[in-house]
Amino acid sequence: MRGRLLPRPGFVLYDLTVEEDPAYGAEPLLHATKVVASIRLLSLWRGRLEISEVSVDEASLNLVRMPEGRWNLESLLQTAATKAGQPA
Repeated sequence: MRGRLLPRPGFVLYDLTVEEDPAYGAEPLLHATKVVASIRLLSLWRGRLEISEVSVDEASLNLVRMPEGRWNLESLLQTAATKAGQPA
């Protein structure tokens, strides 16, 4: 991970891998060689960290649907939504 100030404040992640829930498989859910996230400056004044833009290079996303109809992304998105609703 590397922070950056120009052209916009943010950070860069290299060789990012998001592991899969073992119930869905052994391959990573997401892999990207480079992820660049820009920070929304005005949010810092309010004591929050908000991302204004995300770009991903050479990404691989593995979607899996179980026989009962559940997708592997559901638990990840539900966790993110729950945490977003909690105070920082």
